[in-house]
Amino acid sequence: MRLKEKMEVFHLAQERRDFMWELQHPFQYDDPAFRRDYEAMLASLAEGDLDHARADRKAIRERLSRMDWEYLTWQEWKEGLARYLENSANARLGLPENRGGRRPPFSRVSFYAGGEALIRSLATEKPGLAKDIEALYRRIAD
Repeated sequence: MRLKEKMEVFHLAQERRDFMWELQHPFQYDDPAFRRDYEAMLASLAEGDLDHARADRKAIRERLSRMDWEYLTWQEWKEGLARYLENSANARLGLPENRGGRRPPFSRVSFYAGGEALIRSLATEKPGLAKDIEALYRRIAD
């Protein structure tokens, strides 16, 4: 709640009594510019190129409204962390990786995949970051 309290998208949803906002936010997944930049970011992260991924994220952030950016980063953090933990456990158990959402058409599930890839890259760059979930959120959102 401490993190959500700082989010305009959360406050607006509360005012509207929209308790399903995390599932139903009207994000423009099909916008060609967003799709191009998000695909580029996913490709950069898959290649381990965090510098290009940062440039891709900057382009995404510049195009999105504040509420869409908050929604995107919230989903990347919350569900991306869940996917990161799931796939880490799957790897230890010899189970297949959950790769859902990595390819268009994009949906909120794509943010789970994007968040996991981002978290994996950030955790490689700064070991231990994934264990400090508030610092991780700030890093993703900023």
